[in-house]
This record gives sequence, C-alpha cells and structure tokens, in this order.
Amino acid sequence: MGGRKMKKSTIYCLLILGIFFTTSISVLYSGDSGLKLLEKFKPYEPETPLIPKDVTISTEFVKGFGKTIGQIQQVQGKAYVIHLGKKVAHQLKKETPLVADDTLITTSKSRLTAVMKNKSVLALAPLAKLTIDKSEYSETVFRTKRSTVMNLIWGSARFIVKKISGKSDFTVKTKTAVCGVR
Repeated sequence: MGGRKMKKSTIYCLLILGIFFTTSISVLYSGDSGLKLLEKFKPYEPETPLIPKDVTISTEFVKGFGKTIGQIQQVQGKAYVIHLGKKVAHQLKKETPLVADDTLITTSKSRLTAVMKNKSVLALAPLAKLTIDKSEYSETVFRTKRSTVMNLIWGSARFIVKKISGKSDFTVKTKTAVCGVR
C-alpha cells in the first residue's frame, strides 16, 4: 500500500512540474514580456482640471480671510491655494499661512506638507486637491479640543494626527468614503 502512495505522489509532482515548465516556456517564448500591459496602464487623471479654467494663477501670495489655522511646511514643485469664493490660485511657498475653507492643489510633479495649529500634519501627493472645511483647536490648562473636517476631492493624502488628551474629532471626506479619527 505504501508503494502505491509513493507512485501517486510522484505522478502528481511530475504533473505539477510539467505544467510549470510548459507555462513558463510558453511565456518566455511568446514574445510578451508584459510591456503591452504596461503600455495600456495610464495613471488616473481627473475628469476636470484640478484648477478650474476660470481661475487665474498668481505667483504673489495673498492671505485668505479668517484666522490662520496652519502653514505650509514644505513644497516640492508647484502647488497652489484657492481661497473660498476667489478666482485666483496663489502659488504656495514654505511658511505660507492657511485659513479655513482654503483649497490646496498639487500639480503632476509636486507635493506639499502642511502643519496645522491642531498639531496634525497633512501631506498631499502629486495631482491632489483638498479643501480644509473646518479646523478648530483650543487648548487650556484643563482641556484640549480639536475639530477638523477636510474634503479630499482628488488624489492621495496622508494625515498624521497627534493624540490629544481632550475631545478630538478629525474627519476626512472623499468622493466615495468618510474616514474619522477619534
């Protein structure tokens, strides 16, 4: 009985090896190295331009209305901010102040990092658009409170949210999901 099991396992091994070699050889000699698949791959592009056509681009920065809620820590490439209700995209530079309702936009070869007063950090990848809907932070001897709502309209972003001892509410909305940190 033991010899019969050995024969079966040997046949199965040979069968598996045969399948492996025949598929490997056919892929090697088919002339398709996967480059055709890569040629068909195109990175996701937004359906509409991230900076609307009726918005002009300015290299001169003008601060938006309201209390400063954070500032740009680092910019690589060209990134812009559009203040609520305005038709001008201001180019961002290091230490540029941010206010509530600002929309941050990165171009195809750019990225940015911002530090918020509520001790959170946000980083935008290339081709991203994010609106800071709300960012409130208060700190007293007895209590700390944070309430942040951001809307990621397009692209990728990373958030580092520092744990605080008081009430904390940090929400990021996207087209398809809402993510909250409590």
